Amino acid sequence: MLDILKFQPNSSFSDLHTIEIPNERGHSFLRRQPSFPRTCGRLPIPSEYCICRMKRVPIIDKQIQNRYGHKLIDYINKKLKEEGFSSKCENFEFRQ
Repeated sequence: MLDILKFQPNSSFSDLHTIEIPNERGHSFLRRQPSFPRTCGRLPIPSEYCICRMKRVPIIDKQIQNRYGHKLIDYINKKLKEEGFSSKCENFEFRQ
């Protein structure tokens, strides 16, 4: 909709080049689509709405589970701190 209202009228609806529109999640169908695959991983589509058929492989190795679990929790805590939410949120801890 934003493309129709704001960008396309300037070119009389003839510009087909792909553009990035700030704060938009997709691409205008009035333009050429990007060459990369349109998957939930590349687009901001929450997993509960994703219809992609991605192969999921459970991680059985406990060492790998623990290592990546700790890394994920550390990353979340770091992001909460960077965005100023650490005083409002509990510090996450990895439980085995």
